[in-house]
Amino acid sequence: MGKGKGSIGDAFAAKARFQFRLGLASLETSDMLGKYAPHIQDFETIFANMIEDGSYTAEKITAKVPKLFDIILETGDALRGGSSGFAVGQTLPNWGGADGSSRDFDQATMIWLNKLLAGYTGDDLRDLNEQLLYPLLSPQVRTLLDQASSAHALAKVALHETAHTLGPRQTSIPVGGTQTRLHLLGGAAMALLNEELKADTGMGFLAYREFEQGRVSEDWIRIFVATQLAWCLNKIAAALRSGDGNYNGNVYSHIAALQFGMLSDAGLFVFDDEKAYWDINFENGNAAFETALRTTLSHYGPGNGEALAQLLDHYTTGEGSAALHFPRIIETGLHRKPVPSLSYELNGLM
Repeated sequence: MGKGKGSIGDAFAAKARFQFRLGLASLETSDMLGKYAPHIQDFETIFANMIEDGSYTAEKITAKVPKLFDIILETGDALRGGSSGFAVGQTLPNWGGADGSSRDFDQATMIWLNKLLAGYTGDDLRDLNEQLLYPLLSPQVRTLLDQASSAHALAKVALHETAHTLGPRQTSIPVGGTQTRLHLLGGAAMALLNEELKADTGMGFLAYREFEQGRVSEDWIRIFVATQLAWCLNKIAAALRSGDGNYNGNVYSHIAALQFGMLSDAGLFVFDDEKAYWDINFENGNAAFETALRTTLSHYGPGNGEALAQLLDHYTTGEGSAALHFPRIIETGLHRKPVPSLSYELNGLM
């Protein structure tokens, strides 16, 4: 029980929120993730080198392998979830040592394993996807999603949380003078958006590094990209819940729009106008995620909030929104997809 991950303002200066989770550790699954730890410092150098203006230099990274838990009880703010799911991972501390200022910190990540099982591969969610999501996807992508397992979801969360430890970490970024949809939210919200976008585009970049090093198979990377396409569409649809075409989402819906737009521009996600669904050009995957990460870090490193805010408006209200095909998403009813919920059952301890 303790302070929640800050979503606005300095994560350590913000008012503490009550949350409580009780779970059983899955040590075997945590050990499986240990292969990422030896490479963390190399990844930090790569991230730093992508910020070409020199506003950020590589730092020493101390990271712990994520610990996984099956939740048997949770209450308070721990129950809060987004419009298309719930938090499956949390990185503590998110910004530095005990006083919130240390750069050389001891990173601890927790992932809720049964949330992954229910939220990514649960039977009820799979049925909903077949009804509402699959009409937006090519037969190739649907087949890959049917092959996805909780192990794929687990790797994605682990890589996302790993990317949080890399590159710049800022608690406030000036939005700038341009009146954008993020302008009224202020610098803390912009820093959060940058941080989460870094982690998610970094996740894709790290996944391709794993593939290039032979630590994952070609089938694995194809399933990874397919699940990311599905994640983006679900989050984008959640921001269209009103059904009138106006984009009103949370930070993850904004991240999805930015990532989806950048990856589409890079030729990874391709919309077939005749068949009205998305397909994937896997030949462009590596370059597309690297381009998206470079773009993100080029704004985040020097703290250029205005540039990212303008990019978000480009994809949600400007010319770039054409690539997201809002009317087609609304037509399928994906924007009305129910929010999944969880219950926990504990057996065998008595």
